[in-house]
Amino acid sequence: IFTNMAERIFTKDPYELKMALFRRYGLLSFPNPKKIAKALSTLEFITFMDSMPKEIMWFADLVLPEKMFLESDFISYRKFVTPGYKLVFAGNATQKPVGEQKGWTGVLMELGKRLDMQRGTKYFMVKGGTWVTPTDYKEAMLKSIKMTFADLKKAQDGVWKKEAPYKSKSKYKTPSGKIEIYGNLFKKHGYDPLPSWMDKA
Repeated sequence: IFTNMAERIFTKDPYELKMALFRRYGLLSFPNPKKIAKALSTLEFITFMDSMPKEIMWFADLVLPEKMFLESDFISYRKFVTPGYKLVFAGNATQKPVGEQKGWTGVLMELGKRLDMQRGTKYFMVKGGTWVTPTDYKEAMLKSIKMTFADLKKAQDGVWKKEAPYKSKSKYKTPSGKIEIYGNLFKKHGYDPLPSWMDKA
């Protein structure tokens, strides 16, 4: 949906989009920024969230301030380049966020809570009938490694580490089963199978 979002808005496929919620992305994050700008101008409501202004903000009806990463406890689940190991990091907040900033997770949970109340569903409730919280979210993320967030923070350097020797892939999801520079799928759908220079339109 990232690469063909504008087309989906224009064609209303698979359904009509009336609003969008953006976080950290700018117009230049998308292919064909001019087309994205035209598509966004057709939406009824846009919310934008970031810790700094971006050009997509000018299309927004509501702009929300984003927490800086050191204004809340966090878990880093990115794939760090550490050959032979899987790593999970815990981070502690160094200061409280300004005002009433809830952070991205907090905003999505509040939105989910209101949708639940409106629709009579319980997707954002945990056992016992209470609303899910950012703490519940952290604990759920760590279930697969059988740790709590408190355990992770107490671990040496706040890091969980597990040996995971590199396993090379021998087959890929391409017609040849190999890494392809010459794109057979591109050719099949009528596109240039090799990158080529195109003058600016």
